[in-house]
Amino acid sequence: MTHRPIKALLDKLLKPNGAKRVFLFLMGDLIVFAVSFYLSTFVTGWRPNRYGVALFFASSLPIKILFNHIFRLYNVYWRFVSIGEAIGTIKATTIGSLALTVLSFTLKSFPPPRMIFADYLLTMSGVMTVRMLKRFYLHIFRNQDFSSSTRVLLVGGGELAEVVARKIANGVLNHYVPVGIIEDDPSKRGTYLHGIRVLGTRERMERIIKEYEVDEILITNPNVGPEVIHDVIERARSVGLKRIKILPGLRYITSGKLIPSEIRDIRVEDLLGREPAEVDMALIERFVKGKSIMVTGSAGSIGSELCEQLSQFDPKVLILLEQDETELYALRENLSAKHPNLALQAIVGDIRDEEKMRYVMKRWRPDITFHAA
Repeated sequence: MTHRPIKALLDKLLKPNGAKRVFLFLMGDLIVFAVSFYLSTFVTGWRPNRYGVALFFASSLPIKILFNHIFRLYNVYWRFVSIGEAIGTIKATTIGSLALTVLSFTLKSFPPPRMIFADYLLTMSGVMTVRMLKRFYLHIFRNQDFSSSTRVLLVGGGELAEVVARKIANGVLNHYVPVGIIEDDPSKRGTYLHGIRVLGTRERMERIIKEYEVDEILITNPNVGPEVIHDVIERARSVGLKRIKILPGLRYITSGKLIPSEIRDIRVEDLLGREPAEVDMALIERFVKGKSIMVTGSAGSIGSELCEQLSQFDPKVLILLEQDETELYALRENLSAKHPNLALQAIVGDIRDEEKMRYVMKRWRPDITFHAA
């Protein structure tokens, strides 16, 4: 792509470094101060002698830099510029302009109040723009590099979705390209969260996944409950999407320490709604080993996890009963790859089909049946 050389240069220039950050902010501010001063004199028509202009401008620089330093505007973490930094900018430029107003009365060629006010507005907007540059860069360049990005659909609105959306916008989760948000409150459909549109409720999820070519679903609330997680999994799998992840515990999110590696796959305890109980693995092995085991609903969220666990205990044969042929095939291939010596029998069938179930039970005579359909 044509912007890649520019992106590479900006990546190097904007790479996090404390001294570099202060230097770039300072240079940016000096440019802003000069441009703001020139434009404010031009707009307001203030035309003093050259000595007066030079004296006032030279006097204003240390004052503006001092107050920017006092309000820590040179220690801002570029990626996380937010309302706090905006307030700091307003305070620094306001107090600085008041100081300049006092100073102007001590000079012979002091500028009129309208010029100081124009300079105040231009300086405030310019200083904030300098601190927003990396946010602009992340949005323009990184969010458009789709070749190595994952098209993600966020499930869940509210404060947690806002945190995730903000971290995507800030570049913390820059491997994601958000296609939209699923929110169970229908009144929020069509609204935006950090530029990400709320596309609808879970009832529309299958259609949204296909329409927006979703690569992955990210459940934003780790405490959403097993019923919702199970519903999301089933809806996603019904249209062939298997990459479903969830955020870690709330403490990772609220502490601001959320990083890509913390985002994880769905675990069995997420579906149970509690921590898994301690079990006697040796007892289970004696119960399962050498026996014919059948699992109904074997390709579902719970059934597939159950099959994975049972495969470790060397059953005589593991019978997979599932009505979705595509999911059944995928499950069989996955288990065969992980457990090449495992005897598997995949059967397409619905437990509500009495005749089919009679045939299966008579033909395969399972010793143990786990009902997960």
